[in-house]
Amino acid sequence: MESTCNRKIIRQSKHVTRACTGCRQRKTKCDGARPQCANCRIHNQQCVMPQGVDKRTVPSKERYSRLEQYTQSLESALVSNGIALPSRLDTSALTPDSIAFNRNTAVQTPVSRDDSSWGSICSPPGEGSNSAAPVLLPDIESPVDALSDRFGSLQLADDGQVRFFGATSNLHIQHVGSFSLTDPKIRSVYGSEQVILRHAGVGNAIAEELEDHLLRLYFCWENPNIPVVDQDVFYAQRAIYRATGRPSHLYSELLANAMCAVGAALTRRQPCGLPESLAEFFSTRAKALLEVEMDAPSLCAVQALVILSGVEAFLTRDARGWLYSGMAMRLATDLGLHLKHLETVHSELSNGTEMRMRRVVFWGAYIHDRMWSFYVGRPESLDEKHIFVEPLKASDIVQDATSCWRPYIEEGHNQDSISLPGLLGDVAQYTVSLCRKMSHIRRVLYNSPSPGSTEIRSLHNAARTLRADLLSWAETLPPSLSLRDGKEQPLRPPHVLQLHMQYHAILVVIDRPFTYGRYQRLPGLTAADIEECHMACTDAAVSITNILQAFRHHHGARQMNIHTVHLIFTAALVHIHNVFFAPGERTRTTARSLFRISCQVLLEIGQAYKNALRALEIITSIKSKLETTECRRSRPASDGEFNNGLNKRARLNAHTVSTPAGVPLTAPAMEGLDLLEECLDMSPSTTYLATDSLFPEGWGWISPPGSFSTGNE
Repeated sequence: MESTCNRKIIRQSKHVTRACTGCRQRKTKCDGARPQCANCRIHNQQCVMPQGVDKRTVPSKERYSRLEQYTQSLESALVSNGIALPSRLDTSALTPDSIAFNRNTAVQTPVSRDDSSWGSICSPPGEGSNSAAPVLLPDIESPVDALSDRFGSLQLADDGQVRFFGATSNLHIQHVGSFSLTDPKIRSVYGSEQVILRHAGVGNAIAEELEDHLLRLYFCWENPNIPVVDQDVFYAQRAIYRATGRPSHLYSELLANAMCAVGAALTRRQPCGLPESLAEFFSTRAKALLEVEMDAPSLCAVQALVILSGVEAFLTRDARGWLYSGMAMRLATDLGLHLKHLETVHSELSNGTEMRMRRVVFWGAYIHDRMWSFYVGRPESLDEKHIFVEPLKASDIVQDATSCWRPYIEEGHNQDSISLPGLLGDVAQYTVSLCRKMSHIRRVLYNSPSPGSTEIRSLHNAARTLRADLLSWAETLPPSLSLRDGKEQPLRPPHVLQLHMQYHAILVVIDRPFTYGRYQRLPGLTAADIEECHMACTDAAVSITNILQAFRHHHGARQMNIHTVHLIFTAALVHIHNVFFAPGERTRTTARSLFRISCQVLLEIGQAYKNALRALEIITSIKSKLETTECRRSRPASDGEFNNGLNKRARLNAHTVSTPAGVPLTAPAMEGLDLLEECLDMSPSTTYLATDSLFPEGWGWISPPGSFSTGNE
């Protein structure tokens, strides 16, 4: 009977060691099926195996066969010369390091077919050859072990992309490629872009010069704040795809059109033959391609969703923008971008550029998700405890040490007059850390709709701690990112200025819930507590507007980032609050000037972003309402008018309210305060919108925007 020691124990591999040409280009595992592997069948491509010599290893079967022939020749020579074959090996000389083995197979015997003389090799020392049995090594990746897995793994899905499946999905158990009993009919956007765009009615030809112009605007003004796209990788992958037609998960026409939609909002060009609203046109093109690409989304789909969510925001379609941002985070987890040490899970994703791009894309989506949460006042899409990827480092954003940021507006424009340090990596690194603090602040201060007196006191103490923590964060900024208080500021690139505006806006939302105690006593807080919060809130709003003035002077307001609209809106609400309710004429005069500046900048930004005009409409409506109440206060109110106001106020809040000077506010004045409280407490997407005209008074208090300049022309 043949010894079990010589029995070859075979475990079928889930993929072949040499992938076909298509799988190599896509950097995906190949199942080696003939005549066409699963991935090539999905992408409807010819499956060709590389014909060159693989210099990595000699095929194991060929090596085994040659070794067997050589050993048999040696045995024959020994027998022919009357030399006895050795009965067993000296097992005491064997060490773990001297035994080369494969953990998925049994320890193999020598190649001799003579079981009687060689079978004892498999036996433990001291046992006879008749009791020989194969020694099976533990297989830590067996399907049985996968059943007890608690985390999950990356798997090659039906669409040919590597995706993350958690342990409860049951799909984390090892499998490669499509299933034989299913046909998902996955569409591919690659090579079919023009057909898709023509069906959507947006198949107009786009001049390459126009596309390059819009992309330059995007990389100059939008991407530095949230660097979700690597400029060098993007252009390199675009050139490869357009030259060869070879699909890439780092480039698609979807991504290019999404970026052009942002650039279209920033340009003043109106090319002939294209719709008047270029931003809407490119947004429609991107959404048509997105519909098909979502069948098999890849890394560039995450980038496109992040960008499109911002496009929908400045087009005032907040619902769609919020959903796109959530889709970007969902897709990021689908691709396993939130995981760390991915090289130990999937070796084909372990090259440096791939790993770096996965980190950059994830943290770009993360920043955008946190900004959206701040913008609409809603929970984040992915909780911090589910994020395992390494924090973003400045070195992840590849940029030459000598590279600089230069403004770009139009070819031939004097954009080389300014040359500033790029600092893209530094800004990205500190923006991530700031967003993490921002998420914690929202969870602590804004998760209780109607806190009691004890909870209000606790929240106030928490706000003080959070404020101190945020101030400490600002002190850790390197000199290249710092702004000097009370001194002439050095010229900074726009993304550095926006980082500081975001920081001060967070300070505003920390203290804003406690400022109304000046007029309506908050239980559990003293007058000193409330005054402290009011001063901190006011100082932060003043800082935002001061930085805004520097931004506008050096770089102009026309090309501001999408997220600055909400930051200006936040500061303007504090200013309008102080215009009518702050103690002291000097404070009110300063607030009036800062409020006017905020409105002027919003009007200028409104040429690019519609949500800036919406924010302007909200705050001018509040101003109009409060000015109306001021006029009513200056004349005696009729009994019916006064009683109607009192009845409305009684329905909203029955507390006694007075101004800081101790003079009771009339009922009409309280209506204005109600409107301001409502706007401060609610998100922009649900705030009161005036039914009157945009500017109920004359335009004299807002100067129309002049021609754009960088301040250096």
